[in-house]
Amino acid sequence: MLRYFPLHLLPEFRALGHDYGECPVAEETYFNRQVQLPIYAHLTDNQIDHMIGAVRRSIATLRSGR
Repeated sequence: MLRYFPLHLLPEFRALGHDYGECPVAEETYFNRQVQLPIYAHLTDNQIDHMIGAVRRSIATLRSGR
């Protein structure tokens, strides 16, 4: 599965001295605003339906302000 991650937090860049807090917008987006769904060829219809339901429930919860 492909995952995107703030580049400065990858091990190769951390070894060069980069650390959390260096790119606050990227970190806020990645850790607090982004949703990563599994996407790969072998997902079953049941897994896809489960994800769709979870996303719909999450949206409904956010809209209701809970």
